Amino acid sequence: MFLNPKLSAALLSVFMLGSSPAQSLQDPWEESYANLDATGPHVLACWKFDELPLSDASGHGAQLYLKAATPQPQGRFGGALTFRTKAGKGRYVALTQPSLARLSPVGAFSAEMWVRANEHIKSTENAYLMDKQGESMTDYRWSLMAADARGLRRMAVSLGFGAEVREFLSDPVLIAPDQWRHLAFTYDAAGRVNFFVDSESAGSAFQKDCGPLQAGALALSLGDGVKFSASFPGDIDEVRLCDGVRGFSPFSLALTGLRRVWQRHEQSTSWKVICTNLRPTPLVGAGMTYTVGGVTQSFILPDLEPGAKYETDFAPDTSLKPGSYQIEAIIHSGNLQV
Repeated sequence: MFLNPKLSAALLSVFMLGSSPAQSLQDPWEESYANLDATGPHVLACWKFDELPLSDASGHGAQLYLKAATPQPQGRFGGALTFRTKAGKGRYVALTQPSLARLSPVGAFSAEMWVRANEHIKSTENAYLMDKQGESMTDYRWSLMAADARGLRRMAVSLGFGAEVREFLSDPVLIAPDQWRHLAFTYDAAGRVNFFVDSESAGSAFQKDCGPLQAGALALSLGDGVKFSASFPGDIDEVRLCDGVRGFSPFSLALTGLRRVWQRHEQSTSWKVICTNLRPTPLVGAGMTYTVGGVTQSFILPDLEPGAKYETDFAPDTSLKPGSYQIEAIIHSGNLQV
């Protein structure tokens, strides 16, 4: 029998890079950012939309000014900003002052926000989420592309390097009406952009000969373009811009064991399955399941402190008929799963 381990795309990279000494704790994206997650030295700006004026919760002074976008009290966490609410075109935007150097990252950076589309997403083509690029070849722009025949859209990140602009695309994702989704991307300042939806990988794109961005002098626009109008139809909440490549996975799985092939009824060698809590809070009441050949085994994990690991053994069932099998290992806790 041949056994192939299956993990999500993000976790496969963890398995392949399992020799690294440690994994850093990930950001608690499913909660409203507070304390150092909102004001730490890595946070370039953070907007919560809970009250006017729309100040920068990071304390760095990047206040937002509204043009047709409106505050509303029923956001993902407290208040939110509502952008386009009707069919057709119109400019609905929240802007910072121009020439805020802190909003032009000098190296690797990450951007994230919560979005809830309204019914007009179905008839919307492109929609800007965040734009500091305009017509220039500097800074960055983050947008949703037009839906394909299946109703799926790609996220697009346009990065300006001074002499040229490069575009990076995510995998197709579903942005359905009336559902809050956490969207994020990271850029490593070396040509790779990673995309995430609700902490799960939504693709990765790499281009050669790309380094840090060229800083520009335009304002940062949320929910629409800084120069051109393609407003997002719906609500936006909890927007954060950070230095460095941030992580959003609540926990990780890794498999250790080099052997993949056994004779039938042979005594198999166990693999180590390692679960790591990447949340900054304890992992309580989580479960793990294995599925091989259509047979699933489940058990409850012990509580894990932040950064703690739990190891268990997995011995393949060599009584299965000869063939190729896939092992799927899943950790789940509440609505979170990897």
